[in-house]
Amino acid sequence: MRRSLLTDLSSVLIALILALTIWVVAMREQNPIVEGHFPQAIPIEVKNKGEDLLILGGFEEEVTLLIRAPQRVWDDLEAENFYAYVDLADSGVGPHEVPVEVEHPETVRVIEKSPDVVSIALDKVAQKWFRVGVNILGDVPVGYGYGVPVVTPSQVAVSGPQSLVDQVEVVVIDLQLRGEKATMEKAFEPGPQNKIGGTVSGVEITPSQVMVQLPIEQESGYRDVSVKVVTEGTVASGYWISDIRVDPSTVTVYGHPQRVSELLGFVETGPVDVEGANANLTRSVALVLPEDISLLGVGRVLVRISVSPVLGGQTIRVSPTLQGLAPGLEATVSPEMVEVILAGPLADLSALQAEDVQVLLDLLDLGPGTYKISPQVVKPDSLEVQSMVPDQLEVVITEL
Repeated sequence: MRRSLLTDLSSVLIALILALTIWVVAMREQNPIVEGHFPQAIPIEVKNKGEDLLILGGFEEEVTLLIRAPQRVWDDLEAENFYAYVDLADSGVGPHEVPVEVEHPETVRVIEKSPDVVSIALDKVAQKWFRVGVNILGDVPVGYGYGVPVVTPSQVAVSGPQSLVDQVEVVVIDLQLRGEKATMEKAFEPGPQNKIGGTVSGVEITPSQVMVQLPIEQESGYRDVSVKVVTEGTVASGYWISDIRVDPSTVTVYGHPQRVSELLGFVETGPVDVEGANANLTRSVALVLPEDISLLGVGRVLVRISVSPVLGGQTIRVSPTLQGLAPGLEATVSPEMVEVILAGPLADLSALQAEDVQVLLDLLDLGPGTYKISPQVVKPDSLEVQSMVPDQLEVVITEL
């Protein structure tokens, strides 16, 4: 009886094992185990890095995984199911080989990680202050000079890894001059350099931009003056001078400072003969310079005179009107009269009064000094300005 019971229990146990085996095989057939590379790289997070430390250079910031998981689990896997990190606890300044750790679902097995270990170099956070220097390249024209550049703010902070900050010897700006005749004011990005003049990369400059002002002024004894074309004679009957151009329209003269300061702000050309002209004229003309005054460059200018059939043209001599001069200042203009050549209907020209035309000089926001200003002409709408002689006027502003 007892033997029969044992035999029956053994049969039941064998049956259960066989059934379980069949079930496992069936389940594996329906949900097989799959092994392969997960299709997305997993970003590596850095943990427990000291607040006073920086990672110097870079490191491999992603890890690829070879995993094994049931098919149904695999099908639902996403990158968010994995968490990769390196732990820098107790890691100080210097190079380190740190293992990559990966957290993952219990139903997933990580077979291989690439990389399994990453190389990370740590350095101390450092900051130093430097006065910004200015390297002036190029030059201003003859007769001009520049002063000491003003940098705002004058100092910047260089921060980054200690080993890189220690390489910085100077922080400089390269300011390129290309013949400027007026004070420059421009924003620049300062550059950190080492002791041999090379750029130090991997550091941060705060602020990233500074303003540089470089005073540029004309030197004593030099002066820019306008060129006024002088004509003689009368064009052919039925024609008129519709335009006068001169190149250059401004020249630089030099001499004794007092003599130069006494100039009226312009020099005249030698007379251009237009007698009987019925076509455009182009002449190379010498400038007439006062005694003891010299000219920078070639002493001749190119004058182009347009001679057109009379459709209606008139030359008006106008005294310039000053606008916008600040209180407490006075201004003198040279020359005191401007010739405005107008064209338009003969009836409108015949009715034109001197007060119908204004030559305006805008002096708004200008302080004491000497300026070359292009005037604005106000005239009846039916008329057009063909040219103005001279096309720039010198204005000297002084305090009362």
